[in-house]
Amino acid sequence: MRSSPKEEDIECISLEEQEHPKPLTRSVSKWFKRKSQSIFRQSTVSVGRKIPISTALPKPYVREDTKKPYISNRITTARYNLWNFLPKQLYAQFSKVANLYFLFVACLQMIPGWSTTGQFTTILPLSIFTVVAMGREGYDDYRRHRQDQSENNKGVEVLRSYHNNAEPVSGSADGQHTLERRSTRNIGVWQQTKWKDVTVGDFVRINANDWVPADLFLLSTSTDDGICYVETAALDGESNLKQKQAIKEIDTLIKESPDGISNLEGYLQAENPNMDLYNFDGYLQHNEERYPVSVNQILLRGTILRNTTSAVGMVIFSGEETKIRMNASKNIRTKAPSLQKLINKAVISVFIALIALSLTSTVLGAVWERGSIHRWYLTGPKRDLARSFFSFIILLNTLIPISLYVTMEIVKLVQAYFINNDLEMYYAETDTPAEARTCTINEELGQISYIFSDKTGTLTDNVMLFRKYSVGGMAYVHDNQKVISHRLNSISKLYSSELNKVAEDIRPIEEDTKVTHLSGSISSRPCNQKSSRQMIERLISDPNSHFGRQADMFLLAMALCHTVVPEVSPETGDVNYQSMSPDEHAIVNAVHELGYTCIDRNSKSVSVVPLQGGHPLVFKVLNIIEFSSHRKRMSVIYQFPDGQIVLLCKGADSVILERLANGESNPATASNTFESKTQHMSIREEYLYSKAIEHVHQFASDGLRTLAYGHRYLDQDEYNVWSAIYSEACTSLVERQTKIEEAAELIEKNLSLTGITAIEDKLQEGVPETMEKMQMAGIRLWMLTGDKLETAINIGHSCRLIRDTSTVIILDPKQGSLTNQVQSALSNVTTNKGHSVVVIDGSTLALVEKDPVLLDSFLDLGVVSSAVICCRVSPSQKALVVRSIRRKIGSAVTLAIGDGGNDIAMIQEAHVGIGIAGREGLQAARSSDYSIARFRFLQRLLLVHGRWCYVRISKFVLGTFYKCVTFYLTQFFFQAFTGFSGTSLYEQWTLSLYNTLFSALPVLVLGMFEKDLNAETLLRFPSLYRTGQNNEMFNLRIFWIWMVNGVIQSVWITYIPLITQGAFSKGDVEDSPQLYFLGVIVYTAVVLVVTIKLSLLESHNWTWITAFATVGTIGLWFVWQLVFSVVYKPQDATNGYEVYGVFQAMISHPDFWGALVLVVVAALVPRVALIVLKRSFWPTEVDKFQEWEKDEKRITKMQETATSTNQYPQQRRNLFTKLNPWANSLRGRASKLNKARGWLPSRLSAQSDNQKYEDYALTESSTHNRH
Repeated sequence: MRSSPKEEDIECISLEEQEHPKPLTRSVSKWFKRKSQSIFRQSTVSVGRKIPISTALPKPYVREDTKKPYISNRITTARYNLWNFLPKQLYAQFSKVANLYFLFVACLQMIPGWSTTGQFTTILPLSIFTVVAMGREGYDDYRRHRQDQSENNKGVEVLRSYHNNAEPVSGSADGQHTLERRSTRNIGVWQQTKWKDVTVGDFVRINANDWVPADLFLLSTSTDDGICYVETAALDGESNLKQKQAIKEIDTLIKESPDGISNLEGYLQAENPNMDLYNFDGYLQHNEERYPVSVNQILLRGTILRNTTSAVGMVIFSGEETKIRMNASKNIRTKAPSLQKLINKAVISVFIALIALSLTSTVLGAVWERGSIHRWYLTGPKRDLARSFFSFIILLNTLIPISLYVTMEIVKLVQAYFINNDLEMYYAETDTPAEARTCTINEELGQISYIFSDKTGTLTDNVMLFRKYSVGGMAYVHDNQKVISHRLNSISKLYSSELNKVAEDIRPIEEDTKVTHLSGSISSRPCNQKSSRQMIERLISDPNSHFGRQADMFLLAMALCHTVVPEVSPETGDVNYQSMSPDEHAIVNAVHELGYTCIDRNSKSVSVVPLQGGHPLVFKVLNIIEFSSHRKRMSVIYQFPDGQIVLLCKGADSVILERLANGESNPATASNTFESKTQHMSIREEYLYSKAIEHVHQFASDGLRTLAYGHRYLDQDEYNVWSAIYSEACTSLVERQTKIEEAAELIEKNLSLTGITAIEDKLQEGVPETMEKMQMAGIRLWMLTGDKLETAINIGHSCRLIRDTSTVIILDPKQGSLTNQVQSALSNVTTNKGHSVVVIDGSTLALVEKDPVLLDSFLDLGVVSSAVICCRVSPSQKALVVRSIRRKIGSAVTLAIGDGGNDIAMIQEAHVGIGIAGREGLQAARSSDYSIARFRFLQRLLLVHGRWCYVRISKFVLGTFYKCVTFYLTQFFFQAFTGFSGTSLYEQWTLSLYNTLFSALPVLVLGMFEKDLNAETLLRFPSLYRTGQNNEMFNLRIFWIWMVNGVIQSVWITYIPLITQGAFSKGDVEDSPQLYFLGVIVYTAVVLVVTIKLSLLESHNWTWITAFATVGTIGLWFVWQLVFSVVYKPQDATNGYEVYGVFQAMISHPDFWGALVLVVVAALVPRVALIVLKRSFWPTEVDKFQEWEKDEKRITKMQETATSTNQYPQQRRNLFTKLNPWANSLRGRASKLNKARGWLPSRLSAQSDNQKYEDYALTESSTHNRH
């Protein structure tokens, strides 16, 4: 490869090569020169890092900018070490407001004389919960340390160079492989080194199936052409192999002699470390030659060498500067559940109530003290108001449950376990289960209001089938049958060609055949479409006709314009294609069936067996301009076997068609002399354009993905000038991609239309039913896709996003003011209240983005519409749409679902991100919150697990606050009998264990296992999902209903034991209860009431787990008291709590059992009566279904009624006769539509054009029918 010329060199080359140029060539060259000077002027700024290529220089290398060595290759994913774990974790734990609040209360308790509940009742449970959280974090970090150590100590072969002072010998010893030495300056020895000891500039040898230890610049491989393959699944989730190509000159130089690599000299100018996995800018300088370096020459850490014996590379980025590590530390938006906002409001309201109760108790205590001034038996200092206030805060502090966040984490982990192990969401074909990658936002799954879905790979299978194509003004249907077979003669090395016979069970497709696509969901209208066999027969019979030449070029373009790598079996001769793109794989397989077989590909050429067989034709690859999402096309420049230079361009039809030459004739089909022939060719070209555009719309109406092909013949001078510009762009370190795209614009123009391909991407199983159920659940659906408008609308029909009764609103700036269209549509949708679908494309959305007022109006329209389809949108536009809706409706929960890397931004913007673990890899799945294998699993994930999680978390939070209010308010009500002195009713150790031992299990079981309705019922009746959308299970009104219930029960629990003391015994003075005796009765009553309410009254799903929680909690309380009353010695008694032997005496005391029976009846019977009345006279929808679940026949009847009400007709009307008025005349007036879109010269009149086209169409049709 030659070095990149400077600007003056470009001028010299142009002048030398154009000593006698043609007028057209001279003007083109001057124009190229001016563009090159303005676009590709050399930058004098040093960019990136300059890495010497030499084995003799000492390591480690020193950076030119900082004068410090490059960082080591040691990586650290652990967050802590022995010295900073404790301080960092203490800061992390007490940065939580709740923990800080309880730490403040614990500090108050430590002040002598302030706490009446003991000094450890808060610090003990706080310490337990904090230690548990820190221990879990420490264990996770310990595992990370182990993983880091394992990776850092892996072995790899590194080249160590020594000066050659010995005679030439060869050999090996002790596992170190010495290269054969000749008369060279240095010799190289491959030595085993740990990954952590590899440095920038080291030469590393990777063997087959080995991991790449750092980011490497590929120097050479064991293959003859310098190609190797790597698996990138651990990096980007894609399972298919990626091809990497060493620079040919360097690869050859290294292979010339065993010590060639030891004496390699030069330097690599590389970009600075960054997170971009798909681009790399740099160049290699060697012996005055400069070679561009792209991502095709880079092996990234985290990849595995496959299908290659070995590869040698030089380390360019190490350790934390490798791309995989830089991506690992990327910050994304932190997601928090929407329910958390309501919980925070509840906590604040309880805290306000706590302050109010403390103030009330302080004031009442002061009043009581003033009234008791003449009571001679009360002695001691006067009460301090501040001390009294803080004492009541200490006494009542646990009204805010200290265990809420830790236990909620446990509950969510169990919920995530159920999601991960649901066999109904397991996809056996790919062995992929559902996976909850976070458990923080489980309840959000039950509150979704908007779903934003990708199409390809998400709604469809991403299994591409080549279905139709257009060439020479005719549309053809490909039936996936091999039309031409090639066989290799092992002696002559020639390929024979044979036209296959039509199988008896396969009928050729005639003109009036209906072709069904998308798994039978769409039937196209009868149209003039013939079979592939008919096209090949015509091509064989008359290869030199206009049609024959164009069809031949089209098939060649399909066989050449791609990056597919063929693999030919030496035993059978069968060809297997490896491709990173499913579209390209389908196209190359189809053209192989049509008789053009790509059998070999390397960096310099592609070999194709032509239709007629014989020797393979070798096409020299001059340049490849790769596909990008911005360009939406790729181009390859070939030198054909006859010496002609041809540009082949493939891409989106909208991009290719706008680059077609207006009225220029095709060099392959141009006539030589006659003016009438030239005029006929001009009409023919315009006719072909018109038919191609008509076929594009027909294919799109069948839901097919279309690609257009164009080609252009280049003369040598024009190519040379452009090649210099392109070479300069490829070696630029400043905005290389931009300059490459600008260089491509110079050559990808004035194309001749080659043909159109149409590929089917089938809908996944269960997509229409899932879409229907989501809409019945009150979820609004947005489909965001890169497909063209007609394809997107047709997919909308097939997946039931659009109904037959839907009003479809297409926003098109060509139809008038966008503002007026949006306002009119908004008014109509608001007034009509029917099912409406808004359709907008990416270019229109870009105009909407620029006007904030218009964007706000569009969002209003999207909110009130039943569904929205955004087509031709980029990844950034997908993210914009999701972010705009999320900010527009703060109360709505959004969900984004996709399967590809272009969906990651959208997934991360939504409240809940769902990744499809599909054929585009695991990129989206790994960046998501939850991953599933198929779209249909979304209905179970949301309607079942989502609703269950929402109900469980809601009841868990309500139950947690309820049990705390019920228990700790007994302390407040008891103060009326103590002169509001702050005396605790409970012994301090027993008090501190309430949240951890005696009330945790019922509320945990409620949060983990509650099922208010069965999964079958929830799937049958999606409308039940609205419970979460409307916050019907948890809001401030429901919260305070539970709290008031707890307050009332707390009153009964406190006063009934006090009032009834002695009522069940003789009533002697000796029987007057001591403080601990009374506290145990109240405590026992709380345990009974709370446990029965949470486990039996509030739980609909009674199982053995519920019974275990009920019996276990109550039994544990009695066991604790029996043991504690024996262990607690009399000398340990403080503040009047006589514990020793008391409980054994209590359980034989009538007052104990009598008070318990009265409390339970008084506290729970009213609640039971209220539940019965409510379900009998004012039942909710859930209450009804809970009763109906007991009657299967009734449920079945209701399901049939619901299905018939929401059933969609099986046969759908044709898209273009129903949706767009302007499309009704598309078939008969294609040229008029084309002129409106700017695809035809405006100088032609519609009537004359149509007449010419009709005449030409008749001629072409009759010619085709003859063949």
